[in-house]
Amino acid sequence: MTKIPNNASVTSSTETVMFMTKTAIDMIDGGCPGGTPQQRIDERKQYLDAYSAAEDACNAVQSGDRKCAPQKHF
Repeated sequence: MTKIPNNASVTSSTETVMFMTKTAIDMIDGGCPGGTPQQRIDERKQYLDAYSAAEDACNAVQSGDRKCAPQKHF
């Protein structure tokens, strides 16, 4: 479990969420066992939606040309 501190910046918290969801997607894509094929498809879509939402939120608060990337800050 990853705990994100209450005083964490938007960038560090959303990049951490991006890292965690990307890791889950990579595990599903790598053939991690569990559930039915349809359950894995549904779960992967949920993770992709969460990743996209975190990336959009992170990029919305950036200045200049910086783009957020999945990183483990915590």
